[in-house]
Amino acid sequence: AMTHRTKVELECKELEEGIKTGKDIIKANKRKIEELNVEIAKVTKELEQNVGPKCDSARETLTHTINERDEARKKMEGLYAKQGRGQQFRNKRDRDAHLRAQIKELNETKKEKETFLVHSQEKLSNLRRSVTTDTSSLEKKTTDVTKKNSMLESLCKSIEEKTKERNDMAEARKEQWRSLEEINEQTNEARDASKRALSDMRKIMPRATAMGLDALTNIVEEERIVVGEQYFGLLLQNMEITNPKFETAVEVAAQNSLFHVIVDTDHTAARLMKRLEKDRLGR
Repeated sequence: AMTHRTKVELECKELEEGIKTGKDIIKANKRKIEELNVEIAKVTKELEQNVGPKCDSARETLTHTINERDEARKKMEGLYAKQGRGQQFRNKRDRDAHLRAQIKELNETKKEKETFLVHSQEKLSNLRRSVTTDTSSLEKKTTDVTKKNSMLESLCKSIEEKTKERNDMAEARKEQWRSLEEINEQTNEARDASKRALSDMRKIMPRATAMGLDALTNIVEEERIVVGEQYFGLLLQNMEITNPKFETAVEVAAQNSLFHVIVDTDHTAARLMKRLEKDRLGR
């Protein structure tokens, strides 16, 4: 019973250590989740404050540039249409010189607008890549938080199960303690009853037999005779009367034979008799 009790106590101790470890892991996961949430909020805020406005600004710039390019193209077309209006110039050379100057100016303007457009498109592409990267990072962190939450729920469930198991084992241990106390009480009562019975038995047995029985315990130990294998005690101790109404008949029929000692062989009996006679302890 004590071995089982020790085993139950060790199992309870292991469960308590497991629960403590699980709680520490939960605390660490909660801190990690809080850190991830803070980082996600930070990235989201940066996207809203920095990348979003930049993207909108680049889109507006691109639209404005395209509009300006279209206006410039219309102006060039208008200038080409005016080539037939010779009456505005004194001669053809003046008209051509003026048109060439206008065309050169418009080409330079067009080139500047196209260069600005290319830069704007590159900037917009970079912003789009940045948004894509940030979005991918945000999704990855969101997935990580989801996994952590799932793990946290699993740990909480495991801790609840371990706590229930620990409580059940504690209740079982209390019940085993109560059973052990009852068994100890019964053992003590049986031991007291056995002592009373032996005391009453010695009162009615011959003096020499009583002396011999008192000395047998020490002799068995000194001779190193194994109890339960070589020495089995009195005949009275090795029999049980199931019906109390036969007790008197057995006592009358057996008389002093009830105080005979049971051993395994004649050799063991001779060793005991020799010591009893040598020490004059009775027989």
